[in-house]
Amino acid sequence: MFKFCPKFKPNQLKICLLLLFLFGGERAFSQIALNISPPILEVEVTGGGVRNFQIELINGGEEEITVTVDLADFLLSPEGNTELQGKGETSFSLSEWMTTKQDKQIVLKPGEKRKVGFELRVPRGERGARYGVVVFEALPREIPRGKIALGIRTGSLVFLTIPRTEKIGGEIKEISIEESKVTFQNTGNTHLEVEGSLLVKNPEGKVINRLHFPENPSLVLPQGERYFSIPWDKESLLPGKYLLEVRMSARRGRQLINLDRREIEYEVLKGGEKQIGG
Repeated sequence: MFKFCPKFKPNQLKICLLLLFLFGGERAFSQIALNISPPILEVEVTGGGVRNFQIELINGGEEEITVTVDLADFLLSPEGNTELQGKGETSFSLSEWMTTKQDKQIVLKPGEKRKVGFELRVPRGERGARYGVVVFEALPREIPRGKIALGIRTGSLVFLTIPRTEKIGGEIKEISIEESKVTFQNTGNTHLEVEGSLLVKNPEGKVINRLHFPENPSLVLPQGERYFSIPWDKESLLPGKYLLEVRMSARRGRQLINLDRREIEYEVLKGGEKQIGG
């Protein structure tokens, strides 16, 4: 099954870089525009299965361009930024299972649309999930001598899940009260949409405040770590002892899966604050 995946925010995940190519000393630019659809694909294929899919390219500029097609992999940093990786350089590489079905260079006239095809072949016995990116690099087809051309590199991210083989798990690695930060690790073999909550309790265990974070569920790849900021005001706590409980969970469709919870003791003194347990 192939589907566009709107739940992952393209503005957070898409790859789009301007590349500068110098062909002389004059300060003149050749500007181009390349649009792709969809920017993100979520795929389900069983082990031993083969699927074909297409990505549409649109030349949104006013001149003819040459588009080079390539395959790569990617990671997500703990801050949630997309980091492009070479083919086969990640533990959950998908690029090695994908092939292009057309020439690796495509010429598009202004306003022209073109659908390019790809094949995804999943080996038997594989489990969990894999991740790759189809990279498109565009340049003007003709660059006058003495001008500077601005190229574009963009891509479609592909998320593969091998159904009924997923292992779901996660662990809170660290809670830093001083930095108001939680470090979470995805210990499973598939990507998760993670969210958290902070419960502030009195010594008897009664909840006196409950906060949710982040504003929207955040993507964490298998074995990857993610930093989450806790939006709470420590200064509003009166002097005394508290129990702080962090809970992390994941969204899978309409289901909310509890992953991990950790409680620490925390004391607010008249002259400051002190963490006294973990």
